[in-house]
Amino acid sequence: MTEETTAPEAAAEPTPAPAKKPVARKPVAKKAAEAPKAVKTTAKKVVKKAKTKVEDKNIFEELFSKEKLKETRELMKEKADKVSDAMKNVAYLQLGVCGKIYDEVTSLVEKQKKSASKQWDSLVARGEKVQKDIEKSQSDIKKRVKDIDVKEELKDGVAKIKDTYKEAFDKVKEFTKKAA
Repeated sequence: MTEETTAPEAAAEPTPAPAKKPVARKPVAKKAAEAPKAVKTTAKKVVKKAKTKVEDKNIFEELFSKEKLKETRELMKEKADKVSDAMKNVAYLQLGVCGKIYDEVTSLVEKQKKSASKQWDSLVARGEKVQKDIEKSQSDIKKRVKDIDVKEELKDGVAKIKDTYKEAFDKVKEFTKKAA
């Protein structure tokens, strides 16, 4: 390799880091005077950490002591019992609603059964009355038709209409028999 470098290679080389500022040094006498303070603060920190550890341990023991765990279990059991009772009550409520609906529907059906026979009887009686009225009306109409004085020409026409009607009626009967 040659010692000459081209422009792209030169750009690829890292630039030197800026020089660091010199650290200001404290005089040895000051360091010696501050040393007890550093030991004191370090000792305080160690004591403080030890206290927090002891406090944390005390808090942990307080939270998870047998008595606390027992109290917590009892509270959880009480809450679970309350929830269980509430769920049972909801189920009983739903059953009560269904029972009430059943009772209402049953009473309505019983009422309809009692009134159905009365309604049946009244409808049958009305039907018989209507039938009698129809028969009476038909007999009245037949009498009126017979009482009408029709000329001979009209009688022949009426006879033809009756014959045509009879033939048509017979055809309808044949078709209904075939259809059945």
